[in-house]
Amino acid sequence: MPELVWLWVLLFSLFLSSLILWRYVKGRQVNLSLIRVAIGATLARTLALFAVIYLPLINQPRISNTIALPVIGIILALSGVILMVVALRELMKIEFRGWKGIPSTLITTGPYKVLRNPINAGFISIWVGWSLTWGALYCLYLAPILIIGLVLETLWEERNLEKALGDEYKEYKGRVGMYLPKIERPKEK
Repeated sequence: MPELVWLWVLLFSLFLSSLILWRYVKGRQVNLSLIRVAIGATLARTLALFAVIYLPLINQPRISNTIALPVIGIILALSGVILMVVALRELMKIEFRGWKGIPSTLITTGPYKVLRNPINAGFISIWVGWSLTWGALYCLYLAPILIIGLVLETLWEERNLEKALGDEYKEYKGRVGMYLPKIERPKEK
């Protein structure tokens, strides 16, 4: 019976994400290929979210029973959720073109001021935070695989952004970090 609950959570997540996508594309002419890519990405992220929620709850080795780990985990997970929501609000302000979902303009406001991909950074934060909250070793073992997948996805996106936005994106890429803010070195006198 618990498996059915998780199936309903998965289906509800897909339904909710399709409503969000519909709200975004409503009234605009959108390439069908872009919608397929969006649905595929949504499905992949929903399955990853399912793993994030379910995997820590199965029987597995745990890190420790101290209170510090769950507190750090909750802070990380909530920070990731907030970062993703704020980034998505910025993303929904612009138009996209082509089947690859290239933005028509460069976003440099909100979290995009300090991170090139705050949505993936937020997702990583949620994954690691939730795993720490439960002390789940199996989830932490999967974190490097998740991060490698997200980095590869981001590199693909950035290659397309460089082609579409040119020098403006290259300059932005040089001064803004991918998942962590770049620390400016003090200028020598």
